[in-house]
Amino acid sequence: NLTLQLISSRRGSRRMLSRLLLSLFLIILGAGLFTAIFLNLRRPPQKSLFNLFLIQSGSMAPAVNIGDIVLTVKKDHYVTGEVIAFWDKEGRTVTHRVNAVFLKGEDYWYSTKGDASAATDLTEIPHSNVYGDVRVVIPRLGFLMPFVQSPAGFTLLIVAPGLILIIFYLADLFRQ
Repeated sequence: NLTLQLISSRRGSRRMLSRLLLSLFLIILGAGLFTAIFLNLRRPPQKSLFNLFLIQSGSMAPAVNIGDIVLTVKKDHYVTGEVIAFWDKEGRTVTHRVNAVFLKGEDYWYSTKGDASAATDLTEIPHSNVYGDVRVVIPRLGFLMPFVQSPAGFTLLIVAPGLILIIFYLADLFRQ
């Protein structure tokens, strides 16, 4: 009977250890993804297939609001009605809806407008200035950015939950 208890105890310990390792892996993975998103938002936009942007104005409300994070995907061309992110002549990143598409020579050009704006944007945008069309909107996540980038925010959102999880698993392990 003592042998069965030892075997059962070892299996329970192994199960707890595997749960602990899986939890640690998931915490590290989640922290890595969270950090990658916020590091990506801090870098200058790239002419790559995917980009993330933090929305800083209300020109696209209610579809896209201040503090939302958007994921854009680069395409060969865009059509009327799509929401695109582009840089304007002042070098700012803007997210607006395409309301007309033109061919000038062999290049696509876009007329855009913010959903919350009454007027169409004054300048047309060449295709080469477009980062991509908005595929995903993550509401309000951008408001966490300054907090998460602080030492206190990183500790509270990443380190503390991991430590709490480890303490609970270790407590369960020693109870058995």
